[in-house]
Amino acid sequence: MESDVATGIFDGSLTQIGLIVGTVAALGAAAQGLVDVTKGLWIKWDDSGYAFVKQALAPFDPILKSALGKGQSWQETLWAHWLNGRNRADQKAIAKSLIKLGLAPESVGIVSAIVKIDASAFATALRAIHAGKELTLEQVTLMEHFDAAIDARLDASYERADRRYRSVAYNVAALIAVILAIFAGGLLFADACTAARAAAMNLSNNVCLPDQNLIAGYLGSRYFVLAILVGLIAIPVAPVSKDLASAISAWARGIKAAKG
Repeated sequence: MESDVATGIFDGSLTQIGLIVGTVAALGAAAQGLVDVTKGLWIKWDDSGYAFVKQALAPFDPILKSALGKGQSWQETLWAHWLNGRNRADQKAIAKSLIKLGLAPESVGIVSAIVKIDASAFATALRAIHAGKELTLEQVTLMEHFDAAIDARLDASYERADRRYRSVAYNVAALIAVILAIFAGGLLFADACTAARAAAMNLSNNVCLPDQNLIAGYLGSRYFVLAILVGLIAIPVAPVSKDLASAISAWARGIKAAKG
């Protein structure tokens, strides 16, 4: 199968197009898998998105600390959910719950500096909540206003975080795919070059000369260029590989039938 892939990709044959697309897609999937397993390691590339969440919640730091108590960090708590890929709606709900849990009449000054709200009325509503009293209609409306403001802040931060994460993850996966493709292309070039030398022939228009260094020959060959191209398209091809392979294979069969 490896020889079919090499022939299809590097010699331009359409007969193995389904296998070619599947192989490229597998490369993309492998790169994305490597990206996923590196989440949370010392590299911390995935923290680039979560930084927006921390930035949005930083003004609530005293409130969040009050909610969790001593010995627990709200940053680490929310980071754990982010790291494990928990549903975004659930993550926002947890952050909002921690804010509401840590609210107290004494925290009105912090809230009023973040959310445009009547501090005196909000403090009265919080005292009523802590005393277990029923809220008036005005207080219910005030709390709904507070909830809407928090929701808007969390929505914006998590949207930006998710967009940044996807962008960075895509770029990291693309880099990994290119590196893997270059390595695989080098192995294929070495095999082909060794075979050509054994047969006392030159490979690909005298690229692989009898006394030439394999690395230098590879870097100057079409194998190297095509390996980079394969690595670059591996990530976008992976999600649509099945449909793409079917469509191109049908097209190739049509051309072959037309030629008789």
